[in-house]
Amino acid sequence: MAGDLIPAHGDVGVASAGPPVRNAPPPEAPAPTPQTVRGFAGPGFHLSPQFAAIAAIVVIVGIVALDLYWTNWRWGRESHAPVVIAAAAYAFASRARHVVTRPVGRDQAMAIALLPLAFLLFLAGKAQEVIQLEALAIPLLVLSACLALGGRGAVRQFAIIILLLFLAVPLPGSVQDALLLPAKLLLSEVATKVTGAAGLPVALSGAMIYVGYHQLQIADVCSGLDTFFSLLAVGLLLLFFDRPSNARVAIAFLASMLLLAFSVNCLRIVTLIVTIHFLGARAEEQAHDYAAYGEIVVALLLFIGAKSLFERMLGNRASVAGAR
Repeated sequence: MAGDLIPAHGDVGVASAGPPVRNAPPPEAPAPTPQTVRGFAGPGFHLSPQFAAIAAIVVIVGIVALDLYWTNWRWGRESHAPVVIAAAAYAFASRARHVVTRPVGRDQAMAIALLPLAFLLFLAGKAQEVIQLEALAIPLLVLSACLALGGRGAVRQFAIIILLLFLAVPLPGSVQDALLLPAKLLLSEVATKVTGAAGLPVALSGAMIYVGYHQLQIADVCSGLDTFFSLLAVGLLLLFFDRPSNARVAIAFLASMLLLAFSVNCLRIVTLIVTIHFLGARAEEQAHDYAAYGEIVVALLLFIGAKSLFERMLGNRASVAGAR
């Protein structure tokens, strides 16, 4: 019949008698359901305490870094601290994805407990103008973030960075003076004996080094703990980014790192003594400015060479070759 509708594609059925409905409104979208924030590890990365710890680190590190710059860094004290903080930021940015897991309840509880402690130290240091308390908040916040993101496994992964951040905390003046003066005297005594054995007219008297008719103050030729901590920071950063093959290599490298850092400090003083003897005081003043950068480069080369040597002697490849 003319009024009958033929089903399309061979479908069998009876058409509706009423007119077809056109421009029907689309179905309503379902109401959104609460979901967890997707972070580095995918589903299950909750907003608290992970993001709270990270946000606190970013804000407080920026404020403390400005305070450290105005009180210490621009005067040449704790010069290793900016390098350590920058390296810590790079380490977390590059390796955080690999350590983020679902920490157990105990680790999360420790992370939450460390947050208010770090905030109290920061606020107390800010109110009392004690830069040591402000700076101490940084490693505590980083430790809290590691526990919140990956538990104790993340803490082990970033243990060297956390240790470096604790070393970046400025020492109180009384403690620094008690440690600094013996270190300077020991470095100067070794350097004067080495140059004296080479035939240079050098003598040590109190806080002065006499090179012929020239005088050098110990405080000017060696920076003591600041330089020593800077060299240790370079060695520990090398150990973090170039992981040793086993514990024996790590222990041997750490032991040699202390000796190499002390030797590079002595080499700096010897270089200044030789410069003032052969080229005069003006040349020594110019060499003094470049000596700090030179000793960092020399220390890095020595650290790389020492680690390569220990890998060959004590590493896994050496053990396999010996077994063959």
